[in-house]
Amino acid sequence: MSLGEKTIAGAMKFLGAGNQLLAKKAAADLSGKGLQLVIALGMSIALTRALGAEQYGIYSFVVATVSLVAIVPRFGSDSNLMRALSGAVANSSAALAHGVVRFFGIFLSVSSLGTVLTLAGLFYFWHDSFRIEYRQPLFLGLLLLPSYVFLVVWQNGLRSFQKVLGAQIPEMSYRAVILLGAILSIAFALPFTANEAIVLTAFSAAAASILCFVMLVKLLPSTNSPHIYKRREWALLSAPLLISGGASTLLSQTDVFMLGLLADSSETGVYAVASRVAGIAQVVLLGVTAIGSQQAAHFFVVGNMEELQSLATTIARWVTASFVPTALLLSVTAPYFLPLFGAEFEEAYIPLLILIVGQFAVAASGAALILLTMTNGQVLAATTLASGAAVNVLLNYFLIPTHGMVGAAIATATTTVFIQVVLVVVLRTRGGINPTIFRRPQGLRSNTNQ
Repeated sequence: MSLGEKTIAGAMKFLGAGNQLLAKKAAADLSGKGLQLVIALGMSIALTRALGAEQYGIYSFVVATVSLVAIVPRFGSDSNLMRALSGAVANSSAALAHGVVRFFGIFLSVSSLGTVLTLAGLFYFWHDSFRIEYRQPLFLGLLLLPSYVFLVVWQNGLRSFQKVLGAQIPEMSYRAVILLGAILSIAFALPFTANEAIVLTAFSAAAASILCFVMLVKLLPSTNSPHIYKRREWALLSAPLLISGGASTLLSQTDVFMLGLLADSSETGVYAVASRVAGIAQVVLLGVTAIGSQQAAHFFVVGNMEELQSLATTIARWVTASFVPTALLLSVTAPYFLPLFGAEFEEAYIPLLILIVGQFAVAASGAALILLTMTNGQVLAATTLASGAAVNVLLNYFLIPTHGMVGAAIATATTTVFIQVVLVVVLRTRGGINPTIFRRPQGLRSNTNQ
């Protein structure tokens, strides 16, 4: 065997390439996420060129606010529906599948409408307490709330049927509409502010959520039997899933939201670009962990801890092997492509570097969060995320006033490392699973001893 062949063979062994099922599914998911990333970046570039840093900062703040508020009406329904519908599909229960979709559809309609009306009333009485540049955009953001709630939930419904690529089509479609709208505004010099961008986002997201629902309904098996509802079971699951999902959203949106509150709009817009670009390095992580979670749950249920550890190591090595060169490439080329967003956005470079450093902890720890969740550690996972979200808010509160967007980046990166360290320690001490790129610790424990 030549030196080149030995090198390739060694690399494949290190990456755990023998897991063909994971590789096949991950490749399919990554192709969709790659296209979605290209569209999202194109949308961001078009929006920043059309809006400028200040108006893009207002737009980003409103989107982050809506994402945070959507935690309440969604109430863990995204994960709850996926679990319930996956069980119905696995048991070939068409009546239960229809019951799941109908129940959560009604619940989300009522909760979304109630939240919008409540916020509209509060906004009417207290709108003077908001900064003047945020008043109208935030009010228009109420149009976006129901669409964001439904889109996320129905996407998870499609994933229950293993429609990995199909679940991404509606989101890619609405981003493409926003991209087209921003390009047209630039080409024809049309008036385009954060208000127009929010309205365009609201209507395109609404169309995407409807498309997603239609796709989901078509997948449901036909039945003449009465729908089956497990209301009590679903209600009991909502609280822990709300904490876990809500904390994840808090972690991803707190920096932009806090910057919008504590800094000027232009700085918020510049940082939003840094956050968007930094997300490029995590594409493989999102794709591989989403697919690997299904196998992780299976190995844990059957008590095959050796295979579970092998899967964990494979995921961590794949993600790290893709993250390191991507992060290095971004770090080196960022000064050259950030001007594509506009001259004002060149200042995003330092926050971008800080965010990338923090993301290395996520890559090196692989699917730590998913592994803990899928091995009956939902409460521990939710507690860790909630603690991290609280730390993130506090760090942003203290660092942003003195360090601006650099402070927001430091707060986010620090929180990211903190959460990943805690997750790794919990997994190793609780079940003997090492989710990092290194081999497992001694003494894997079976699921009966959890």
